[in-house]
Amino acid sequence: MNSPRRPLIFLSVVLLLFSTEIDAQTQRPVQLEWQIPAGVKRVTKRETTLTQEMEANGLKIKTNVEQTLVSSATAGQRDAAGRTPIAQQVESLNATMTLPYEVRVNYDSSKEFKKTGTIVDSVLESLHIFSSAKWTTIVDRGLKAIAVEGNDELLATLSPEVQQSLRSQLSDETLLRNHNEMINSMPTEAVSKGQKWKRTHYVDFDLGQVMAFEKEFRYEGVVKVEGRTVDKISQRVVKVSLVVGDNPLNVKLIESDFKVESSEGVVYFDRQTGWIFQSREKTKISGAMSLEVQEKLTKAKVQLSISNRMTVK
Repeated sequence: MNSPRRPLIFLSVVLLLFSTEIDAQTQRPVQLEWQIPAGVKRVTKRETTLTQEMEANGLKIKTNVEQTLVSSATAGQRDAAGRTPIAQQVESLNATMTLPYEVRVNYDSSKEFKKTGTIVDSVLESLHIFSSAKWTTIVDRGLKAIAVEGNDELLATLSPEVQQSLRSQLSDETLLRNHNEMINSMPTEAVSKGQKWKRTHYVDFDLGQVMAFEKEFRYEGVVKVEGRTVDKISQRVVKVSLVVGDNPLNVKLIESDFKVESSEGVVYFDRQTGWIFQSREKTKISGAMSLEVQEKLTKAKVQLSISNRMTVK
């Protein structure tokens, strides 16, 4: 007499072999290759929240920034020398800030720009000019940014105060670095599930303050996100350091010691489009630093929280 369990056992073995084959396919090394096809327009939405609490000379100073930035990038045709122009521009900007001493700033690029006659006007003017900024990034065959055009003309028309504020966002150095850091964030060699790599990213906080974030990435495999098949890469900040360069306030950094309290994030890379589909990260940092301000030594304790969310269409 045939056992009724045999077909079930046979089917179970087939399903097991089939699932093993699928799993083996997903475990094969994959190449996370960037693509910038001519004529394709990509629109990126970045949502950023930054909170900083600083204690110095018995005073507690809190800063909070919430910003939503929408920008676009459209690649042109590659020339005979292998150079591809990418026309970039800010499409919209919405920002809410609480600056030291409870100074509040609200800006929405969709509304008519009006000065307030207060100390926040220079900040508002900087946001207003940045909200319509345009420039062209030139990349080589390897998609490395090698030149920027159009930004210097904009900066040259601004007052020294506003120019100083925007230079940290629109200088050649910043724009080239931002593009190349993103391209370099993915390894050039194929990666397997569980493989890790590290990269250093820099964030300019204006007035000569640049913080270096050493990040660890880990390839997690293929997943489905909103119906799209993408590669999941986890990310976290493992180390931070601060550099203070030349600045109009002549503040000098004597020493600093920062540590990462917590950090987590994820990047979803779409191999079909050759670009990031979505990403998010959240990091908390604490530390202490000694500054020389007007030839006086000032010690400060700092707590910093940064969260970012990005979507590309």
